[in-house]
Amino acid sequence: MTVHPILELQEDCINYSGNATNILRKAYAYSRKLQLTEFSKWLDLEMRGYDKPSNAPAYRWIHGVVQALSYNNKLIPVQLPSDCLNMLSSVGLTQPISELSTIVGKDETGTVHIPFQGDVNAELCKAVNMETQFYLVVGKEQLKSIIDSVIDSILKWTLLFEEEGIVGKELTFSKEDTDKAKSIPPEKYNPLVINGNVNTIMIQNDTISSTLKSAVCSKS
Repeated sequence: MTVHPILELQEDCINYSGNATNILRKAYAYSRKLQLTEFSKWLDLEMRGYDKPSNAPAYRWIHGVVQALSYNNKLIPVQLPSDCLNMLSSVGLTQPISELSTIVGKDETGTVHIPFQGDVNAELCKAVNMETQFYLVVGKEQLKSIIDSVIDSILKWTLLFEEEGIVGKELTFSKEDTDKAKSIPPEKYNPLVINGNVNTIMIQNDTISSTLKSAVCSKS
């Protein structure tokens, strides 16, 4: 029985049940064979992770509630100026899909606690006059939505290529397949790549922005 890699991958996406890494590996291998530079680069980033939050695509940005660890090790709400809280309540996730899948697969709670790092956490400690750890608490469904967006994009890619007659044979693609694949604009099968990055303030790094420092220091 002849195996068509694109159709096999399509079936994997339709029957997806938690093994996102395997789907990405197959999609990456096939996109490299078809010489789809932009698509394979995006898949590689999803497998390896992004280098910093400001480079995370728009669909990887999540929103949550800022909380701090109290003296009795319980998370409590944080009172800060609204502009500061608005800035801190969004962050771009850089973790590989495999890590996000692991977090989603854990069933302890329905939330994820993302710790603030470096100067950001230090400035917040100054604002409340207390040495503690601050977190962004987000619903786990937001992480699942990121994974679903990636799987859905790969599925749409396989469907379009099936319509164009690009399905491959075993683990190879003909020159005709490659030429036809390269002639299709990437935005037709992967709008996630075209959407690019969000233009927002990065908060999860070692150099706190002057805007955040101003907002924190203005707390009365």
